[in-house]
Amino acid sequence: MPSGVSVMIELIAYRQVACNDIAMQLPNHCLWNAFRDGCAFDTQSGSVVLRCVDAGALAMRSGRIAACDLVDLASAEPFSIELPSDHYPVFLSISSNDGVALSMIQFEDKVPTHWLATRPSLFSVDSSITCLTDASLARKVKRFTGARSESLLKSVEDAIVGNDDIWANVPFGTGSDLNLIAFRTFGGDGTFASYLGCSESGRHVCLVTDYFLGDCAIAPI
Repeated sequence: MPSGVSVMIELIAYRQVACNDIAMQLPNHCLWNAFRDGCAFDTQSGSVVLRCVDAGALAMRSGRIAACDLVDLASAEPFSIELPSDHYPVFLSISSNDGVALSMIQFEDKVPTHWLATRPSLFSVDSSITCLTDASLARKVKRFTGARSESLLKSVEDAIVGNDDIWANVPFGTGSDLNLIAFRTFGGDGTFASYLGCSESGRHVCLVTDYFLGDCAIAPI
């Protein structure tokens, strides 16, 4: 689970009550609470229990995050937020039967107090596999053609299959610290919204993308 969660029990309990509405309206603090093992939500098809996985760090060389369909990596439009060049931890909230329900890139060891929509606010996935990476890697892939592009896609898909067929953290060749984190999205294809979690002072704490709450969840259990 993201660091900072364990020391915020009272705040999290309050936020669970605050987002316990009949209809799931986003953004709300379920975007943060979902990154705890055992967090559960009611859906029209029954309850869904989530577990949080540390997917490792994402290298940010350009400071611009790209989130997209794996097969559309070369044409990914990065988010407008700019970050210092660094390595940022990534957490995945997973339903074992249905894939990744939410993803989080954490920028600071704090609990967000409010949420903002990203720019762009949405991206689409048609291959059932989402990819998070640095925008500079997406630009490199744009220059790939033919067999080299197919080889990259196959290496990512093979890495996912080898890791319970859910997610993988894949390095980008030798001599580079760039990588991508790819995973199967909850329910497969769709158009997904992302949100920036902000501190009370307005600093960006995390970026969360929702593949589940806005489409399927009714309320937390």
